Amino acid sequence: MSSALLAIGSAACTLLLLSSVAVKAEPRFADVFALTYRFYESQMSGSLPPWSRAAKVNSGGWRSPGHLQDGQGPDMRYYPNKDLTGGWYENGGYLKVSLTQGATASLLAYSALTWENTARATGQWDVAVRNVGWVAAYLYKCHYAADTFVAQIGDLTTDDMSWASPESAPQAGSAGSPAWRPVWTITAAKKRGADVVSQAVATLAASALMLTRDGPSRDSALAADYIAKAQELHEMAMALQGVYIVPEGNITVLSRSYKDDQTWATAWMCRWQLERGSSGLSRDYCAASLAAWDAMTDVRGEQPHLSSDAMHLAAALLLRDLAELAAGKGVAFGSPQYVNEFEAMADAAYARWKSAESNTCESCADVGLCRTPGGFMVLYKYGSAHYTANMALAMLASAPRPGEALKNERPSMPASAKGTRQCWAWGQVSYLLGANSANQAYVVGLNQAEGLPTGVSTPTRPRHRASSCSGGPGCSGPQADSRTVLAGALVGGPSWDDSYANDRDDVGSAVSIEYNAGFNGALLGLSAIEAALARSGRSWAEFCDNPEDRYNGRTVAVMEANGVCSVGGENGYCGVHVEHAAYLVSAAGDMKAYVDYYQQLQVYRAVSAGGEELIFSSPELCATYGYLDRSGISVTPQGSVEGTCVSAAEAWGDMIFTNRFDLSIFRQDPSAQGLDKAPFTMTLEPNLLVVRNSPEPNPPAPPALLTGFKQFIVSNQFECIEGGCNNLCGLSHESGCSRIVDASRLRMAQIAFHNGRQSSRLEFYVISPVNGQLELVATRDLCGGQPSMNVYGTYLYLDGSHPMMHCYTRDLYDSGYGTYEGDLVDAIYHAPFDIALGPETVLDDGPWVMELTESALVVREVNSGALIWQIPYPG
Repeated sequence: MSSALLAIGSAACTLLLLSSVAVKAEPRFADVFALTYRFYESQMSGSLPPWSRAAKVNSGGWRSPGHLQDGQGPDMRYYPNKDLTGGWYENGGYLKVSLTQGATASLLAYSALTWENTARATGQWDVAVRNVGWVAAYLYKCHYAADTFVAQIGDLTTDDMSWASPESAPQAGSAGSPAWRPVWTITAAKKRGADVVSQAVATLAASALMLTRDGPSRDSALAADYIAKAQELHEMAMALQGVYIVPEGNITVLSRSYKDDQTWATAWMCRWQLERGSSGLSRDYCAASLAAWDAMTDVRGEQPHLSSDAMHLAAALLLRDLAELAAGKGVAFGSPQYVNEFEAMADAAYARWKSAESNTCESCADVGLCRTPGGFMVLYKYGSAHYTANMALAMLASAPRPGEALKNERPSMPASAKGTRQCWAWGQVSYLLGANSANQAYVVGLNQAEGLPTGVSTPTRPRHRASSCSGGPGCSGPQADSRTVLAGALVGGPSWDDSYANDRDDVGSAVSIEYNAGFNGALLGLSAIEAALARSGRSWAEFCDNPEDRYNGRTVAVMEANGVCSVGGENGYCGVHVEHAAYLVSAAGDMKAYVDYYQQLQVYRAVSAGGEELIFSSPELCATYGYLDRSGISVTPQGSVEGTCVSAAEAWGDMIFTNRFDLSIFRQDPSAQGLDKAPFTMTLEPNLLVVRNSPEPNPPAPPALLTGFKQFIVSNQFECIEGGCNNLCGLSHESGCSRIVDASRLRMAQIAFHNGRQSSRLEFYVISPVNGQLELVATRDLCGGQPSMNVYGTYLYLDGSHPMMHCYTRDLYDSGYGTYEGDLVDAIYHAPFDIALGPETVLDDGPWVMELTESALVVREVNSGALIWQIPYPG
């Protein structure tokens, strides 16, 4: 990118070269994030470590060691007589399931490494290292023989026969007795269990990486031991050819695929290779991870959710990060097409969840993505919070990450799309913290976190033996509060109608180590953004307000001689600000500049194919001295350019960029003459941000720009990945889905009723260059002009490379809107509706985009740009 992109005071300007800034997390999300680790420490089996806050040896602790004989017993068929103590209990019972322990611990590690600076700022980095390491140590034990790995300890039927504390639960008994606690294993001869062993590889490799980082938990020798064990298990995992079949009566978790787990595991080995080098490694794991990705996508492809049953999305996110890590080290990592594939999987998942917001949940449906009346997205009625929290993690990880090493900037993604994902995650997680009509939170002990709203109800009766039986004798009943608060546990979540029963026997009160995994990461990601917003003086509501409409800013800021900012002022400053309303937009409406919550000056340009591209991004403006406040970049009455930074100690001080920062960011143009008297204007021009004398103290206001979708994109799997509404990828009568605008936002096409709703048509509008008013310039009748075929609405959408249309019929004898009559009419546009599409080329590669140009509504193939069809403006 050019280093001469900006000019200030009629002067050329170079980039700032600043180091990254430490992130100081605010209360609320950061506090709840810290609380989630308390739950994992409550789930520990075996001898409890002194750092576990749940252990009785610590003040406030309540847990005693439990199941100290795991692996020991009378029958050699089920007890190998090896030390298999440790690990986490799966849920509120006492089974230990290696699949979910591995998936959970590796997801916790992914989140901590993705937002490492934020984890350190919240004081939770070493807590994360220890908790992931606890599981890694147990999974290390599970490989007690060369061809054997422990998949599960315990029997579900036996476990359900008693309700007691872990220290008093019977163990090491014979089959059929209350103490029956068998060890179920995977062997190379059985050729099944690739999913389980792969998750162990992922956890060992992730823990090894965390152990190499600076901090009290750093242990290079243990890291080397873990990576060596991970290599052994990786060979075993790749040789196995199926999922683990759980013992009869033990359906605690469901796993229907294993290639996703193999890809996840191999990607973690690749990350070790990229960060620590290839010494001691038996293969090129980065090449192997791409081969595993190909094998995974060839067999099952993408999945629109994330869980231990479907790790496809997690693998895509990790591999995308590896591509950025490899690029930073100058290492080749596949072709650019792979990065497109990784990002496309995350994009498709988000589009699936976002488009489903129009699906209202129904009482008879236990499965199916829908939205509750209170706004919470539900994939499965049982464990609803788990799936939605995992998706919140995925959406935050697929968007930019303020202040982190792997920034995932995605310059080709419109700024609005980045903010929309982050705001979606904020809304869903906030619901789980009590921001809903019932004021019901779904985290146990939430009142132990500071900075949260008052009047929020929290679960007090989770389905959890240890917390309900602590301090015996006996245990709390289903309708009684637990004796100990199971702090940080995420319960099952709301039902389809936002209801929740605080009852230990209700499925909504279930807890699980898997439930908390994505929730923990989502809270950490939100903590990073919240800290950045706090530095810019903005709230979540301000940040998330109208994220789709970023180009409706001011075209000029005018500073008068008397120090008054007559145009473009905000908070006493005059220029480009962090405030949402203070974007600086080019006069043509095709560029915008603003200071984002990363403390970076960003300049975007609209592109002809729809959307926008980032053409300039400065380093963090105040990284050396502190944090940029609300002022942004302002022109003064003297024509200089200033910004205000807050020091790390939160002491305020004004710093003029040109001297105190000593960065030469804004320099006077040697040819500039007579630029010493106000008024001054700041404008955004092609490749330049310019301050000059203003011949017009009060320039005319720019025309209002149109709002609407810029494009509709359908994937080659026929899923709408951008601009979709009501499960269609295109125009309809529905509110919010009726219009498409061109890149300049000066032209618009929409479907509209006319003749008293008796017929419908496609309408083309432009903003008049003379008076700035919206003018109808052309129409196209739809549905053959037949009134009986469109009174209920008309929908023009993409289905592969063809335009399709729905025309709804009605009862002709009903004077009102009546009922549907006959079948829905599907038709390719140019046949029964007599609308010439112009040249048509049917292509089947995809994806395809519908967009508005200066002369037509067109559909193109995204990758090649080939024109498939178009509807020209009439006349």
